[in-house]
Amino acid sequence: MAISKFIEASLPLVTLIMTACTGNDLPSQPQVDQTTADILTPNDIILPIKVGQNNTWRCKDDTVIETQFIDNHKTTLKVLYQGKEHMLIHRASRRPVIYEDHDIAFYSDGDTAVIGRPLSDQIYHSDCRP
Repeated sequence: MAISKFIEASLPLVTLIMTACTGNDLPSQPQVDQTTADILTPNDIILPIKVGQNNTWRCKDDTVIETQFIDNHKTTLKVLYQGKEHMLIHRASRRPVIYEDHDIAFYSDGDTAVIGRPLSDQIYHSDCRP
């Protein structure tokens, strides 16, 4: 009697596992309402950076970074960092805006920026403000 109750109680769990393993009849992904922040493109995020004009960012550790856009399409960002000039290329992202080369990455939400290692969670300087 106890075994039949166990089997009866386990049947919904077994059905769920079998469905998950076969991939059939899986519920569709719920539709998520997109907020304005979710659908912004990099050009919609206002960076305090101008084309052909140096813009200074000061980080919380007093590191100074100079930036300027090279082109009107904002695809290339010139960054003067640690005495070196880096030409960073825009990478597709929602938030933050990302520009990077093989040495550094510049991440910004428009108000603050972070300098870090590309494709990594390693941060060199944070809370950089114009």
